[in-house]
Amino acid sequence: MDDDQHAYDQAEKWCRQKVIKKPAVALFYDTKLFHKTLKETSKALNFPLQSLLSLVRTTHLQALKLVTVTVKRDISIHLEHYCNGDSILSIAKSAAFPPFLMARLLVDELTFSLGRKELAKIMREPRCITKDLILQKFEHSENLNFSISRNRPLETRLSLEVQEAIRSDPLYGPEHDRARHSIGVEYEVALEQTLKNMGIPFETESQLREMGSARTPDVLLKTPVAFKMNSEEWKVVCWIDSKAMFGDVETHGRTVLPQCETYIHRFGPGMIIYWFGHAPIERLSSANGDISVVGWHLPEALMMPTGEKQHTTKRMMQWKPTY
Repeated sequence: MDDDQHAYDQAEKWCRQKVIKKPAVALFYDTKLFHKTLKETSKALNFPLQSLLSLVRTTHLQALKLVTVTVKRDISIHLEHYCNGDSILSIAKSAAFPPFLMARLLVDELTFSLGRKELAKIMREPRCITKDLILQKFEHSENLNFSISRNRPLETRLSLEVQEAIRSDPLYGPEHDRARHSIGVEYEVALEQTLKNMGIPFETESQLREMGSARTPDVLLKTPVAFKMNSEEWKVVCWIDSKAMFGDVETHGRTVLPQCETYIHRFGPGMIIYWFGHAPIERLSSANGDISVVGWHLPEALMMPTGEKQHTTKRMMQWKPTY
């Protein structure tokens, strides 16, 4: 346990140092360097790679909320730099802001009013950024920074700049959004399949919403089940929420727990499963014991309402995602 706590403390410290360091750390502007560094750090800290990636992402997201206010306030300055020939990637780096998000802010300023849906579509397909979308007062910016467009004369500078920003961003952008959504869905399926293997009847979130429920957990058990935790204590569980992430202290306390506490009042005590592990359990709030927290897989020992005890194998609970 002490080794796990030390590994978590070291991983959290590493993430915070990299995220808040000024000037901006290069790995957040180079996808290959980012993944190479994470693999090396995971090995050095003896901390699982997927857990480290999740922890970096949540740590970065927490810091981003503060930086975004400043970047939006100074958008006219960033716009001026772009119109003077600076690349979006260099502007993002100087502002310690993600390349993709900087690109989205600048596209919004440089083009005709697109609306949120159209802007999102263009950021998914930046090759669609044609000259007729660029505001007349910014058309001169297309004649600058020729180095990026020399080999692709049919595409606008803005289009190529956005594509470069997307390729360089290891955390934000259309592909990352799709990957996170896909992983989330796959682990919800993993939870459902595991419960089927255990012979536990349940209703899914989509089934509950079809019946008119608004806020619902990922799975509502049709009858309460007791799980044996690592502390050897039996805990009654009425619902389970699946989190395809690492459960760090701040995210658990500020985001996940408040959401899950709303389920207690409607459905009773429940469980959160963090598929990529979590911080030391004694540091995670349990809502006065009404929420159990587990990592990587469900507990192997359970007790049905009849009092019958079952012991499942980890093989029954293993899940190999396709990503």
